[in-house]
Parts: sequence; structure tokens; C-alpha cells
Amino acid sequence: MLNYKKFLNIDIRQVVSFFLISKSSNRKLTFILYFVLISLFFSISYLSSPKLLNYSLRDAFIKEALKTNNNINLKKFKSINYKIFPTPRLLIKDSNFSYNEDFIFVENSDINIILNITSLLKYKNFNYKRVLIGNGESKISINNIYKSLETIKKNQRRINFKKTNFVFLGNNKKFFKIDSSNLIIKKKNLEETLNFKGLFLGKKINVNFTHTENEKNNLLIKVPDLDTSIKIFFKTNNTNDKITSGLVNIEILNNFFQFNFKNNDKYEIENGFVRNKSINSSIKGYLVFEPNFYFDLYLEPNIFKAKDFFRLSLNQYLLPDIKELNFVKKLNGNLILVFNDLFFGEVIFKNGAISLENFTVKKRDNIIKFETYIEDLNKTKKVIFELTKKNNKEKLLKINGSMIPTTNKVIFEEILVNEEILDKKTSLMYEERFENKIVKGNLENIFNLRKFNNFLKNLKP
Repeated sequence: MLNYKKFLNIDIRQVVSFFLISKSSNRKLTFILYFVLISLFFSISYLSSPKLLNYSLRDAFIKEALKTNNNINLKKFKSINYKIFPTPRLLIKDSNFSYNEDFIFVENSDINIILNITSLLKYKNFNYKRVLIGNGESKISINNIYKSLETIKKNQRRINFKKTNFVFLGNNKKFFKIDSSNLIIKKKNLEETLNFKGLFLGKKINVNFTHTENEKNNLLIKVPDLDTSIKIFFKTNNTNDKITSGLVNIEILNNFFQFNFKNNDKYEIENGFVRNKSINSSIKGYLVFEPNFYFDLYLEPNIFKAKDFFRLSLNQYLLPDIKELNFVKKLNGNLILVFNDLFFGEVIFKNGAISLENFTVKKRDNIIKFETYIEDLNKTKKVIFELTKKNNKEKLLKINGSMIPTTNKVIFEEILVNEEILDKKTSLMYEERFENKIVKGNLENIFNLRKFNNFLKNLKP
């Protein structure tokens, strides 16, 4: 074992004697030793010398290099310092900057500029390998999402975001957040890629985007824990980098979606289908992303199991706590369903409120119409409904009420039979009968159409 005390007390004359003896006995060994010592001395001096420079006084050159190579517009920072380890770099502490004309805005982040060793002392037009961005919070505008392609094409140096929280905004309102994210943007040969990994609602999410010079673009999104993948193959316009057309494949658990799209003023959906054990349907319509996200879709299924969708709504939407799903509360659009000659109706999403309007079911001589409205999901989660039944004998029934999924309760607010409003006592009696004969502690039982129709048939003033 090395005796450090003895080592530190080495007489300098011994070292000199060693080299003198070595020089006389083995000139080759002496040369190697001298070469190693001189190289080590100059290497340490070269790597350490930038520490003597005040980079904060040369921030204009650094800003210009970041703007030119990575399209980073540095707005403010605390300090700029040189670090030798783990590799020579400039560290810009507590910085705020925008990336690609405010496509991404980053706050309170540390920027590491990894330097080329051969250009450490070139202050004005210094060269560097890549940029590492750590910590902080990044905000991305959904309205400018089309700039992602432009961002990749303009990037001249590899850029890495590490352990960064990304907040996605629409009209300055938070849609959703991806935590502890790693984002890599790089260019290699004729291919440009964007790779994104993070946590969405506690689940791992992977996003990979690839662009080549022949305008072939592929986007792959995976959420392994939810068995979800989205694949998009699209073309862009050579003049403005906006998406023109493409094909989308979506797989969520055992649900499959596929459609073609093309972009004029809006994204038109064509030749689409949705398929699972509960529905098999064609789909068409359009999507709009600017200035706000909006959709208008038309589905014409040949298989449709309403009970399954009701169960899905209960388990995934009405019963869980969805406070973190802020983007759901900002959905806006229309969904029209037409199922053979049996029923048709419209599902409307408006700022998180969901309503079924003009749903009409035709069966033999009866026409049943119903409408629902869901507003406050995080508190009462009450579903307001209005049901109307009319037959060819001119008998008219109308029930206004509400369903409370958390307690499996159905409440009748008002019952009208042949334009006569039933008194409160009679309405309560029918409400209890409906609870005991049909619901039986489970709202899914309202889809027992035979019992449901018998109940409506027996309503009397």
C-alpha cells in the first residue's frame, strides 16, 4: 500500500537524480517520461485557462451562437461560468429563453454548452458540440405545434432537455403536463429526429419524430402502461413546412382507429374506421387546431353496443377523479352518430361539458327521444336528462331527472303524462319503483329494454 506521508516527503534531489540516471542508462525511457509530463502540463494549462476569462462580459457572442446554431433566444440569466468536468463546458445558470420563436419557452433552467477542445480560447465565434438543458419548466403552445417540424429542420447542433417539466398550453390555458422529461433534438446525415420521454399522469410516454429530406415524416407515440400507440405518416409543404396529408393509425388497448387526412384550412378526415368489441364504424369529418382545437366527426356504425359505452363512461370518465385531465375539460366539438334506421343523435363537447342532443330511437310504433347534460364532473358528477316517448296513439310521456353515478341513483324531478304533470307524491312513487324494479343498485340495468319499456308503458296520472 502506498505510504502517502512518505510519498509527500520525497526529496526533489531524488527526482532529479532519477532523471539523470535514466538519461544516461535509457534515453528512450527518459524521452517518454519527459513527453508525458510536458503533455500533461500543457493539457491542464489549456483546459484550465478559460477559467480566467469572464464569459459574462462576452455574452453577446454566446447569445449569437445559440441563436444561430440552435435557434435559442437567451433572455436572461444569473451567470456564465466555465467548467472543466465532466467535460469542458460553459454553464449558464438560472436562464430564461425561448426556443424557435416562442414555440417553447423555458424558465429557471441551466444551460450546459459542451465545448470543442480545439476551440476553447476562441471567444468570438467559438464552436461547440451540443447543448444540454436541465431542470426548469418548459411551456409549449398547442396552437403553434406545427412549428415542431420547423424546429427540427433549423437546429444545427444537438440539443438535450433533461429532467424538464413540459406544460402544454392552448390560448395560455394549461392543457396537460409531462413531468421529468428528456427531449433530444438532433440531425444525423439526411435524417432529423426528435425523441421525447417523460411521465404523463404517472405513466411513461415515448414520442419519436423522424424527418428526412424526401419529405417523409413519421411520428410514433407510445404509452406502454396503457397499451397505447399512435402512428402518423405524413407529408409536408416544401415552402412552409405545414402538414398537407397523411395516414393515422391509433391503437388504445383493443380499440383501433385509422383514417386518412389532408389539410386545407382544416384537417379533413377521410376513409376512416373505428373498431372494437362494442363498435364497428366508418368515420369522417374534420379537425381544426387554430386558433382553438375543434372537431366535427360523423360516425355511421354497423355494430354499436350502447351499454358498453355507458359502462366505459362510468368507469373511465364519470367515477374517477379527473382533476389532472384538464385537457378533457377543454375539448370542443361535435360527434354525430347514425346507426342504421334504429337511432341517430349528436354528442356535443363544450369546454368540458358534455351533452347528448336530439338522440332519437325508433322501434315499431314508438319514438323515444332523450337528451343529457354533464357539467360539474369533479364535484356532483350529476347527469341531467330529459326523456320523451311518443307512439302513434298520441300518448306522450316526458321525464325530467338526473342520474348520480357515484351512488347509482336516478332522481325524477318531473313526470308528464299526456300533458299532465304528476304530483310530487306520485313521481316519488314511480322513482322508487324504477329504483327497485330496474336499477337495483346498478345504473347499467337501465339498458334492460324490456323492463324499461314496460315501466314507461305503465306510467299513469
